[in-house]
Amino acid sequence: MTAILSKPSKTKILRGGHTPKHQNLREVLLEQIGSGELGSGQRVPSESELIAQFQVSNTTVRRCLNDLAREGYIHRQRGRGSFVSELAATALHA
Repeated sequence: MTAILSKPSKTKILRGGHTPKHQNLREVLLEQIGSGELGSGQRVPSESELIAQFQVSNTTVRRCLNDLAREGYIHRQRGRGSFVSELAATALHA
């Protein structure tokens, strides 16, 4: 019996207008945190996963994740990944 692996769906970040791609990605991730799709303490998709899913550069993804970390929405751990902070998840659900 052979398992069929589904291909992850690719989501394009809106490229029109005056909003930079890293801010568009930030909004998408904040929506996922606010909706509970990414819960408190849960790992955020890796840089390579975000690059593949949203078809953006590594610079765009890093800038987005660094902004979210600086703002306190996520915390990053070298070699482990990025995780949703408890306070951010609670604040965005309210």
